Formats: sequence, C-alpha cells, structure tokens
Amino acid sequence: MQDRNLYKVLHVDPAAEVDVIDAAYKTLARRLDPETDASGLHAYRLQELNQAYAILRDPAQRASYDQSLAAEAANRRRPMGPGHAGGITGRIEGRDAEGLRGMRIGRLLRVVLPDGRELKS
Repeated sequence: MQDRNLYKVLHVDPAAEVDVIDAAYKTLARRLDPETDASGLHAYRLQELNQAYAILRDPAQRASYDQSLAAEAANRRRPMGPGHAGGITGRIEGRDAEGLRGMRIGRLLRVVLPDGRELKS
C-alpha cells in the first residue's frame, strides 16, 4: 500500500477538498463491491481504497502524508554524487559496428570512467 499514491487510489487531485474525497470514495466503493467479483481483486482494491480514504479524510494524517510525499519528491530530485551507485561519471564514446555484408548490427558503447577504467556494453 505504501508504494501507491493515495490520491491516485481515490482518483482525486492532491488539492481536492474533503467533500470531493468523500464523493470519490463513495463512488469507487460502490463499484468495488466484493460480492460481485469472483477473483477477489475487488476485495483487495476495496481494502486499499479504505486505507487511502482513512488517511486522506483525517486532516492530521493527510498533512503528514503530504509531507512524506514532498520529502520523497525532494529525494528523487537530489543529484546523485560519484559515491552513489547511480552516480557514475565519465565520458561515453560510441561507434557503429558493421556486421556481415556491411549491415549495421548495433552500436558498441565504451564508457571511460574518470580513473581511466573502461566499461564495455
């Protein structure tokens, strides 16, 4: 549940008023009647919907949730440094590879790291 955006679960805008959240919850809950679903998917979605509604309906919990969303967004925007697994820096050199009969079969890529090591793909 934590991976899903609660506003998306309820199909509402993050700036939505409580009345809009209430209406969206009621509409979606009616559609997800577990008695009309043999697969059990509606029961799971209804549970997810109930959890999202409980958090977004309560002003204190909603404020806390909004702060956690803002913190996650700030962490995603933070540039990764050279010490981070995704922060490899260096230069990329590419050249075309010619296959049999002069056909292009792909692109060779050579990555040279700042310390001179090479990564090939």
